[in-house]
Order: sequence, then structure tokens, then C-alpha cells
Amino acid sequence: MARVLGVEGVGLASFVLTLTQLFLLASFGMMNYGNRSIGYYKGLSFSKRVTFSNLALLQAATSLISLVVYLAVILAFFPGQFALFIISAITIVASGIDYSWYFVGSDQIKSVALRNILVKAFSFLLIVLFLKDSSQINLYLLLTTASYLGANLLMLYYLPRSYRKIFYVKYIFNKHVKSALLIFIPQFLVLIYGSIDKVLLGTLSNKYSLGLFDSSQRIVLLLATLTVSLTPIMISKLSELSRGENKESIAYYAKKSLEFVMYVSFPIAFGLAAIAPKFIPFYFGEKFIGAVPVMILLAPVVGLAGILDVFLHQIYISLKRDRYYLFSVCLMVVLSVILNLILIPQLQHNGAAIASSTTYFLVVITKFYLVRDVIKIAEVYKSILRTLFAAAFMYAIIYFFEISESYPIAIVAKVIVGFASYIILAKVVNIEMQQILINKLMLQYRSKFRNP
Repeated sequence: MARVLGVEGVGLASFVLTLTQLFLLASFGMMNYGNRSIGYYKGLSFSKRVTFSNLALLQAATSLISLVVYLAVILAFFPGQFALFIISAITIVASGIDYSWYFVGSDQIKSVALRNILVKAFSFLLIVLFLKDSSQINLYLLLTTASYLGANLLMLYYLPRSYRKIFYVKYIFNKHVKSALLIFIPQFLVLIYGSIDKVLLGTLSNKYSLGLFDSSQRIVLLLATLTVSLTPIMISKLSELSRGENKESIAYYAKKSLEFVMYVSFPIAFGLAAIAPKFIPFYFGEKFIGAVPVMILLAPVVGLAGILDVFLHQIYISLKRDRYYLFSVCLMVVLSVILNLILIPQLQHNGAAIASSTTYFLVVITKFYLVRDVIKIAEVYKSILRTLFAAAFMYAIIYFFEISESYPIAIVAKVIVGFASYIILAKVVNIEMQQILINKLMLQYRSKFRNP
């Protein structure tokens, strides 16, 4: 896609989609609140059915309001790009029927994961087949948004038949709206945070800089999702534990989540920074070579986003610390706006990257203080230092390891060498999480071998 649309085409498409995301309150806000609500009533089928019915109606109403406001905004401020924004509006419509939160809260995470994989694969295939030149930004937006809508329509088929009717609407306002707002408001701030750097970069700089930044950021955020893949499961688990006020178990699961996230995300972050000079020209093309420093500067976000996710979602959301959650998101938005306004005029896309990584770092430091009653820094600082050492040493090995001038061969070789060296280094410095994962894999293997 990037090779076809070019740097400026990617920047323009990113600008349109980013502004549209600011109006996706229905899906983003409901994902956390709906997941928690459904997970809390797990096993209570009637209560869960009533809860789903009310939340589905609330989601549809929120989506409709968002769409009306969105259309008013683009008519007022972006009449020259009206066609692009209308196509992108399909995303808002699709968010009104995105019931991923129900499947996640019901421990049907595989259904959501499979849907996401199939949608992305199908969307990618369509883009490869039909996108031919940089003038087809309309087509790119249509394929991207229509795939999301189609996926949500498909998931309706997997809902239980009794859940396809809305009922008990009278409870929606006095039971859900107030509680949902405590999460919807910070989710809106999360949307602002996730979009503000691109909006400011596209406004204060140009679409070329935005194209370089967006290309690197998409790779970084894609890798960051790998580090937070257990979040929906942990929210449901911690919600159940909080219902029984099992604080020792809550602390145990939260600590293990943090150690797991660090074990996975730190080497990915350092590895990405090490292979960026080879990966960028190979994946995006030589025209995107300016994105190399952007990717290196953004690489810490992979690790920091994973840690922050444990605090914001697995602890604050699961334990219903909504005020802490709101404070955290407000802090992120304020820091991001200040740093971007200072750095973008001077450093453009590199400034936006520095602002993003710095914001994550400062917020993570703050979160360690706010969750000290659940995760004590004294209990995890050794894990942090050991994992950082192993990942940093791996970076040095990858950076200086050269085997070929060919980009594909060099990238594959560096990834293999990096993976092997990290496993060895983690063993040397005695990272406990690695041994836990190895023991679990060995146990599963032996169980299958003995019981074929």
C-alpha cells in the first residue's frame, strides 16, 4: 500500500482516518466497559442477556450521535475533501454494531482474534489486487472501511439467537449510562491521545512528514498489540477475582502480567530499532528512508505500551479504579499536546516520535507510583533490570551482525540471531518468566505425547 500511494498519499489517508477515529466513541468506549460488564455476569445467562441488550442499544445510540456530529464537522471544516471523509464515515457506522466486547467478555476471544485476522488478510488481498496508483486514495479508504463493516456484520451471525433482540431498555439510563461515562470519557481522551500527534503533524508540518511518521507508527503499534494480547483475558479474570475480593490473587496475576509483557515486549522494541535501517527500505521502499530514525525513536513505545496497558486496563479497569484511569489518560493527553507543540515545529516527524516515546515513559513512571498497593516496584525491579539487560545486549549483537547486503536475507538472519541470543541471555541472567513459559510448554508437549 505504501509503495503504491507514496509518502504523501499515505499521509493524506492517515489524516482522514485519524480524524474519523476521533468519532469512534461507540466501539472504543464499549470495548472496556462491555467486556467488564459481561465478564462480571459470567455464568448468569439472564443477567448477561439483559446487560448485552442494554449495552447494544447504548452503543447504537452513541454511534448515531457520533455520525451526526462527524458530518457537521467535515461539512464545516473539510468541504474540499468531503468525498474522502464520507467514505471514511463507514467506520463510524460499523462501530455501532461492533460487539467484540461480548465475545471477549464471554471468553470467546478466539472468535474475535480469528475475525480480526481474516478481515486484515482479506482487506490486504483486496488492496493488493485493486490498488494500482497513488490517485486511488478513495479506493483504499473504501476497501479498508468496508472490510471493517463486513466483519462486524459477520459476527452478528455468531450471536445467540436470543441476544438478537433488544429488551429491558428501561434500565439502560439508571444502570449503565453513568458507569459507562466514567470509561467513555477517558476512552475519548485515549482517542485524542492516539490521534493528536498525527493531527498536529499534518497541521503544523505537511503530509510528507505525516506519511513517514504514520508508516513507522503503524509497524510499532502492530508489534505493541502482541505485547497486550492477554489483556482481554486478564480483564475478565481480574474482574472475577475482584468480585470475590481476592486481593492476593489479583496482585499475583497483575505482577505476572507485567513480567510477561516485559519479557515479550523489550526484545521486540530493541530488535525493531536494530533492524529499522534494513526493514524500512525493504518494506516501504527507498522513498521512505526518512522513516528510519522515526522508527528507532518510536521503538521504545512497544515496551512502554505493554507496561502501560497492564496498569490502565488489567488493573484500573478490572478493579474499577475508574478515577485513576481517567487521571492517567488526561496526563497522557496533556503531555502529548505540550511535547508535540514544542517539538514538531523544530523536528517535524522526528519531533512527533520523540514526543510519543517521552509521553509513554513519563506516564509509566507515574503509574508505578499509583499502583504501588497492587504491584510494588521492589518486587519487580530485578525483573525489569534483567530483561532490559538481555534485550539491550541482544540489540548490540543484532546491530553489528552483518551477513548479506540483501535486505530480506539480512532481516531474517538478524531476527533469528536476535531471537536465539535473547533466549540464551535470558537464561544467563535468570529471567523467571522464561522458565515458567518453558515449563508450561514442556508440560503441554508431554501431555499430548502421552495422550495422543
